[in-house]
Formats: sequence, C-alpha cells, structure tokens
Amino acid sequence: FLDFFDLDWTPLTERCFTYFDTTGGGDVDFLEFMISVWNVCTCRVDSLSNFAFDMYDLDSDGELSVPEIEHMVWEFFGKGGGGRCLEDATKYAEQRGGAMKLW
Repeated sequence: FLDFFDLDWTPLTERCFTYFDTTGGGDVDFLEFMISVWNVCTCRVDSLSNFAFDMYDLDSDGELSVPEIEHMVWEFFGKGGGGRCLEDATKYAEQRGGAMKLW
C-alpha cells in the first residue's frame, strides 16, 4: 500500500491503511480499495468532518480532549511539528472546558 503510493510509514498512513483494510487481513485488495476510495470521495464535508473526528476521538466520548488533540496533531505533523496548530487547537479546547466537540 505505502510502496504503491510512494508514502512513508507514519501513524496517520497506518490509520488510513487500517481503514482501507476492511477485512483486517493485513492487506488491501482491489475491492477494499475501491469501496474505501468511493466512501471517502463521495462524502459531504460534514461526513468527512465526522469521519476525521471519529478517528481521533479515541475514547468515543464525543469530544476531543487535549491529549487526543495532541495525538492527532503529532500524527499529522510528527512529534515536534505543527506547533502553531497544536497551540491554537489546545487553546480553543481549553476555552471550551478542555475539549472540542464536533458541533
């Protein structure tokens, strides 16, 4: 999967691979790939927001806590990256009681 798309292994690419590997077999066959691409590409913006939110709501409580936000930013940018994004997201969450809600 990563070789075909010339991607490096990161926690984010592993998370995406896991989403595509619907059977849990450790590989992505053509049918899994096509269904996953179809699902992502035909989503409305609000559905994509829900999908991204759910990927990082690790305890499924309907909120992104500061540790979950940190985890998400580190997966996107790598440890030490995305400093401004992390700072802004953390500040936003702390102003709202320490968590972000989807709506």
